Amino acid sequence: MPLVRPHLPLSPLFETLGYHIEVNTEAAEAHSRIEISDLHLNLQSVLRGRVRAALLDIASGITASLTADPTEVVPFLTLSLNVSYMVARNKRTMRAKGRITGGGRGTKFVPCDLIDETGQAITASAGVSKRAQTHYRKASHECAPSHRGPGQRPDHLEL
Repeated sequence: MPLVRPHLPLSPLFETLGYHIEVNTEAAEAHSRIEISDLHLNLQSVLRGRVRAALLDIASGITASLTADPTEVVPFLTLSLNVSYMVARNKRTMRAKGRITGGGRGTKFVPCDLIDETGQAITASAGVSKRAQTHYRKASHECAPSHRGPGQRPDHLEL
């Protein structure tokens, strides 16, 4: 399976944690994969729950984006992600695999399984993702301080 966006770099978080993203556009599913190192383990030498949840969330969001455009990543936001930790296991490689099971034009239901290299599911999730609004104007990094009251939008952010 090819990288989702071979012409764009991965996010700094993905690069730091060692995540790899692959898609199968024919099956409309995305995979996030990781090679396990000590960085990913908790004090009991088991893959951290946060790493598992992140892998599932990434696969879920990119799978949802494939329904809008199979050639690019369309921004989707996670509305809900319920994670079930089934087995505490450490294998060398873990892969999260998402699939669409329902939803409408803007909201998608995406369950995912995190499987080890033997094919055993160790963690599962049920996610709901919503297509993000992309009508944002980029904010300048050198913005003047705002003189607005609490709860009011700054001038440099336009939704």
